[in-house]
Amino acid sequence: MRKFELNVPLLSFDKDTKTTTSFDDESIPDSHLLILQICRATIAAGMLLSALACITTTEELPRIKLQCALITTACGVSSLFYRHLYELRRLPDYMGYSQEANAVSNALRFTSWAVTIALLAWIAFLLRGPFKEGALYVGLSYKQWLYTGPVLASLNVLLGIPGWEAARVFSGTTKINCTRVISGLLAVLFLGFGFMISITINVAMHLPTTSARSNSEVNLSRWLSWIWVAYPMLQLLKTVAVFIGADHMPRLTTIASQFLPIHKTRRAVQFAFKTMVSAPVRNARAMHNLYTMIEPDHGASIDLQLSAPTIHPQWTQMLDTVMAIVDTLSQGVLALVLVSYALPIEK
Repeated sequence: MRKFELNVPLLSFDKDTKTTTSFDDESIPDSHLLILQICRATIAAGMLLSALACITTTEELPRIKLQCALITTACGVSSLFYRHLYELRRLPDYMGYSQEANAVSNALRFTSWAVTIALLAWIAFLLRGPFKEGALYVGLSYKQWLYTGPVLASLNVLLGIPGWEAARVFSGTTKINCTRVISGLLAVLFLGFGFMISITINVAMHLPTTSARSNSEVNLSRWLSWIWVAYPMLQLLKTVAVFIGADHMPRLTTIASQFLPIHKTRRAVQFAFKTMVSAPVRNARAMHNLYTMIEPDHGASIDLQLSAPTIHPQWTQMLDTVMAIVDTLSQGVLALVLVSYALPIEK
């Protein structure tokens, strides 16, 4: 039996407003969970098809089988992540949107990204083919980039973890002190360096290539590079949005208010920005119990006391939806294309 209890009441946009609306008077759109399920089904289908293609293909090139094996692994990791995310978000009474739940989802997402983005980078380098003969990029040959690229892509994700924590500390107070200044600098350093890694890998995808790959494979690698570079770009954009929208920088806030003269509109925009940084979590036991609850065979009686969400669940749903669409395109659809390379249709 599960017992849920919130430490504080669920409020809507801002605690400082005179009139507040309880989340209990609203309902979570079913379309959000439907999109997560569609994403999960598409990625799972791509995993199964690519696994079968890897086993049954008659193509003699080892690269074709390797591409199928890589996308099978990527889809498998993402499918597992979306199963957990779906179980988390569907918990009753907005428990899946509490501060602890958001921390759990962020941890699961970064774990999934660390693997899948590296595999996608490897696939992209395999598809784009060698650089022109004798060409080097940042002092490395194509064979070196074939293995360096995925490592850098995974490093990019790992840099986002301390970057996001520093951004959370920065946005958690309005006081100017040493801790806040250092946190802001660290957030810019880690997330900015990760963004530069993504741009570097993306440029490598667009360098001149030889005739070793077909035009469709080269074009697919370049398309793929823009899809997975969207992850760190979104991280950097979210961090900048937090700095501006959290009302911690008076000059920028004054400028923003000129473009958003309506007070409620400006509050709504700032509130949307605050979704990008997870709130501090002090209830480690509740987080552990949430991890347990999203496992299908937990079979335990759990008494949860969770912190109410600091941001409106609909903003969290919007972020989940955008990332689900990107994952569907970069993994599920890509898997179907790679299957067509492994199992070409003969006339």
